[in-house]
Amino acid sequence: MFFAYIRTSKFRILLELMVWSTVATILTLSVVYTFLAAPTADDFCRASISTEDGEWLAFIADRYHHWTGRWSAMAIYGLIFPAFDHTSINYTLFISISLPLWIISFWFAIRLLWGDAKGQIRNLLLATLLTAVYWTMLPAPGQTWYWATGHVEYQLPFLLSVICLSVLGTYFAAPGSGLRNAILAIVVSGLAFIVTGLNELIALFLAALLGIGAVLAATHRLRGNAALIVLILAVTVIGLYISTSAPGNRIRLDTDFPNSGTLAGFLSAMTYGLGQSALHWVLDIKVWALAAILLLSTDISGSSPAWARSRPPKPMHFLPWWVICLVVTLAAAFAGRATVAYGQGSPLPGRVSNILLAWFLIGLIATLAAVGPRLVQWFARRPGRHQVYGAAAGLALVFALLAAPNSRYAISDLSETLAWRDTEERRYAQIRDNIAAGETNIVLAPIGFTPRLFFWRELSEDPDHWRNQCMAREFGADTIGVSRQGGTP
Repeated sequence: MFFAYIRTSKFRILLELMVWSTVATILTLSVVYTFLAAPTADDFCRASISTEDGEWLAFIADRYHHWTGRWSAMAIYGLIFPAFDHTSINYTLFISISLPLWIISFWFAIRLLWGDAKGQIRNLLLATLLTAVYWTMLPAPGQTWYWATGHVEYQLPFLLSVICLSVLGTYFAAPGSGLRNAILAIVVSGLAFIVTGLNELIALFLAALLGIGAVLAATHRLRGNAALIVLILAVTVIGLYISTSAPGNRIRLDTDFPNSGTLAGFLSAMTYGLGQSALHWVLDIKVWALAAILLLSTDISGSSPAWARSRPPKPMHFLPWWVICLVVTLAAAFAGRATVAYGQGSPLPGRVSNILLAWFLIGLIATLAAVGPRLVQWFARRPGRHQVYGAAAGLALVFALLAAPNSRYAISDLSETLAWRDTEERRYAQIRDNIAAGETNIVLAPIGFTPRLFFWRELSEDPDHWRNQCMAREFGADTIGVSRQGGTP
């Protein structure tokens, strides 16, 4: 697929096998750790929600007024999390949707940006490759990929946003049935409104892209479609206002983020952890190798999508689309980081960087879709260099994927993570045995190892700590604490 231009068939087949076997290895490791992950922190808090006698609605209202404006996330927690035992295989099954979720998300994005001209199989394979690259680059895989709470508040709204944009790009890029588009606009408006109650930052990105879509539709004289996109944008903005103006947001900021809205907090947050920013991603060898492979592949980049052949709207009409896409991608990554840095006044959580990375990779795909045909024509006049560069890019990607920190952690920590998971199971059994014996104030021995791919945090020695209290409620204990004098879990 990627190296059809390499004339030596044996080497071409070998290179394809190396790339895809490496992708398969990376994705297999990601799935293996799905079966080893365990619930932590907020997971137990959400699992202990009572849904009897209308308490589900009361819980949403309470969180809105006292903690967060993410009303639709709270609704999902109340509906789903209490319904299954988080210490059973059900938790594994819930978080196992990570791999297909990201493949689907990237597939929708590729379909939007590159279209279906080369076939759905090509798009699916490219989405799979992009997912493997994404997993190896994740700043904090444990905060989204292996965490049920991260699924709801980060991965789900990202998927819904990409679906909204893909639907609009597919059906609103040309004149069509007014009734059909009106129905689609209503459906997309509903999805966009739900996104605003799941994650404010992702909703901001969605609103910005809807604005761009409205401008493009108006530029191409699709006024009816532009009006519908503006309607969807208005619904999104209203949803953002509802979620961001929640009284609970102010309470949480005052409690957990005392430097919120301060210049000192903003500057400290912006300069901390630059390894989790676009500044680092643009220098990552995996990004360069992936870009080179896609640009050199005539099967992928040989023809540009329709939007890349059109003239950009004023005042950017004198710039090529690939420059616009690249600048917008970098500016969006910076703006997203700056928004959270100012809002919290503390270093960005890894889960935020995970989502910014996903948007960055989609922006990269848009840039490559626009610039591809230009380079294909250039390399067509230099077939020898074309093959050498393609082989080098393929080998570089294989090496970079296997050498990435997440890949190395997955391999080197596997035996210890297996032992850690077994210890967790024995800890759950001890808690249940103690409760069955009438002991409701439980003391556990600490677990010394924390898997680097997970967000898992040890319980506090203080049984009144919120993590301890949530876990105690889930098991039906009065208190759960950790002490070096505690029994062996």
